[in-house]
Parts: sequence; structure tokens; C-alpha cells
Amino acid sequence: MRQIYYFAVSIFLAAVGLMAAFNTIGGFITIAKGVTITLLSIGVLVLLNIQARLEELVEAEKG
Repeated sequence: MRQIYYFAVSIFLAAVGLMAAFNTIGGFITIAKGVTITLLSIGVLVLLNIQARLEELVEAEKG
């Protein structure tokens, strides 16, 4: 269970790092890329959260 959250946090930090890399190159297009990456990372976090909840439900039914 905790591994999923660590994985999600590492994905988020990687996205932040990519945003910083894009922003150092410069230009408003890179900001759009940063926003896109942020939205994708949020989507991944939501999917991982849903997956964790589903695993909890499955284990509760088995349990």
C-alpha cells in the first residue's frame, strides 16, 4: 500500500523536475508543456489512488 504512494510521489517529483527543465529552456510553449505534464501527473495520481482503493475493497471482500 505504501509503495503505491511512494511511486506516485516519485512520479510527481519527476514531473516537477521536467517542468523546471522545460522552463529553463524558456518560452510560453514550454509553460504549456509544464501544465500538460502537471495535468498528466495529477491524472496518474488519481488513477493510482483509485487502484489502491480497489485493491483495498478486493482484500476486504477476501478477508
